[in-house]
Amino acid sequence: MSNKIRSIHLHSYLLSNFIAYELRLNSATLHMGDIIVTSNMATDWLQIAASVEKVEINMCKHDDSLAYCGTAFNLQDERSKVVASLATALTSFNFIWSAFEILCKCLPIPPLSKGLKAGRPSFVDQAQYYILQEFSSKTNHNVLFYEETLKALITKVEKLTDHNLEKTFETNPYTSKSGVGIQIVRAIRNLFAHGAVNPPLPEDHSVDVFIDSQVIELSSRIVLLTIQMLLLSSCFVPYNSEIGFLEEDYPFYEGTDWSYLYVLPANEQLIS
Repeated sequence: MSNKIRSIHLHSYLLSNFIAYELRLNSATLHMGDIIVTSNMATDWLQIAASVEKVEINMCKHDDSLAYCGTAFNLQDERSKVVASLATALTSFNFIWSAFEILCKCLPIPPLSKGLKAGRPSFVDQAQYYILQEFSSKTNHNVLFYEETLKALITKVEKLTDHNLEKTFETNPYTSKSGVGIQIVRAIRNLFAHGAVNPPLPEDHSVDVFIDSQVIELSSRIVLLTIQMLLLSSCFVPYNSEIGFLEEDYPFYEGTDWSYLYVLPANEQLIS
């Protein structure tokens, strides 16, 4: 990934503030029976995702037998570091995904047109179609670094030993290239949700390629960029693909994709 891009944590924090204070989406609500979902909940989860520091895992903690074998102890110690890195990335990812799901429910995203997909479409399908209709078809470009992030994610996913997710790399009648990223990420998330993922081993102890922290971090970035595409699709009128939104109407707006939320200014150091 480019060294010109901010960390996932800082991206989450700045996007949260942007949604809350610039877009003023805190009034967006959805009543689901006795449950009230508000976009304020999404900004809270993004703030929490931005605040995750480190998950600690010690796989040697309860295994007294490791005291008799230095090689086994070293393996478990190295594995602890790999799994802790994955767990840390997953923690932030889960909070970011929660924000994405909440916004999908609060934003004015219409249902999928009949005949586009067999079976009952999910909120992710509807978000993909909304991006296709309201973002991809009107702007003819992706948000900055989306394609680079997507390419990096596909490269990693293609090498996985236990999972074949190549079908998720393809566009379909309700998904443009801008929606492929969230399509892949949904499949990765579902693998964890359904217990279909093996915990990773250190690289020098296995020939298999596991879902690791890098895959999850790329997935988190895709979700954040997808949130921005959804907001660009639904929050502003008028939109001109050449000049962006009218500056006098939206003085906070910079550029056409809010990339300043996650792209480092030339004179700024990378901050975790």
